[in-house]
Amino acid sequence: MMKVLIVDDEPLAVANLEHLLASMDGITVVATAKNGLAALHAFDARKPDLVLVDIDMPGMDGLSLARELSTRGAPQVIFVTAFDQFASQAFDVAATDFVLKPIHPQRLCEALERVRQRLLVAPILNAVRNAARELDQMSPSNGAASPPDRFYWAKTGNRSQRIAMADVTRIEACKDYVFIHTRHEKVMVRATMASLEKEFSGTSIRRVHRSHMVNLQDISEVVSDGNSCTVNLANGAEIPVGRHYRAQLGAMQEHN
Repeated sequence: MMKVLIVDDEPLAVANLEHLLASMDGITVVATAKNGLAALHAFDARKPDLVLVDIDMPGMDGLSLARELSTRGAPQVIFVTAFDQFASQAFDVAATDFVLKPIHPQRLCEALERVRQRLLVAPILNAVRNAARELDQMSPSNGAASPPDRFYWAKTGNRSQRIAMADVTRIEACKDYVFIHTRHEKVMVRATMASLEKEFSGTSIRRVHRSHMVNLQDISEVVSDGNSCTVNLANGAEIPVGRHYRAQLGAMQEHN
């Protein structure tokens, strides 16, 4: 359920937005505010996913409010205003969209769909950024000691093969076996995804689906159609992301 905060100093404009949103699935209005200061209090109290905000308001205007919100968790922001001359400034503050009054329902739906897609991929993008930040902090250039090399011993038949974890791009489950894809080869081992999650704990290789783990450092693109989500790796592999694991990645960021 997408939580929405409406900010507008005109009661009729607020009522109109509430009416339009009430007819849309998966959306709930958690608060309304008449000015920027009240909006900040409402945001801190209700933590909405999306803020629908007018630009021309007394006191703190919508643009100033958006800048302040960007320091408080960066929610999605859609400007809803009668003044199209503010469009370029709106995108300068990283607004998701800009909807002109009077509001056309279809145009509002398009803007909300853009928000849904961003919310869908946000946990994965945050996980990728966090993994990159952690690796950067461990690099010698930052004065930190490099972590010791970690290896996974893959048992294949009557031999065990040493695989450098840093070389693994993805892991794929197939019935009673898993395929470990490295930058140089594909190795089949008899193991479970649960056991490999433990083996690769503390690395940038994370589970994103019941049958897939990926190296977050190898993700080049995150694609969403509003319902499903896929990560594309630098080597061209396309990996589905399960809804449960998107939520897990999001929770992981909240604790980092």
